[in-house]
Amino acid sequence: MDNQLTNWASLLTLTVAAAAILFTAAILAITKRNKQQSQTMIEPEHSLVRPQQAANANPEVVARFIQAFNENS
Repeated sequence: MDNQLTNWASLLTLTVAAAAILFTAAILAITKRNKQQSQTMIEPEHSLVRPQQAANANPEVVARFIQAFNENS
């Protein structure tokens, strides 16, 4: 009887330990995903014109853009 109780206690301990490991892994995965999403929100890939793009811009294209913008506003 005492041996069976020890077996159940060991099984319960292992189950709780496994659950704690899975819970910790899930929390770490969620934290990693949230961190990646927050970094993406700070500087998205489709953000406005970057400085090097503005420096290399074609003046004719800029003039046409300004003209079209003024006509539509």
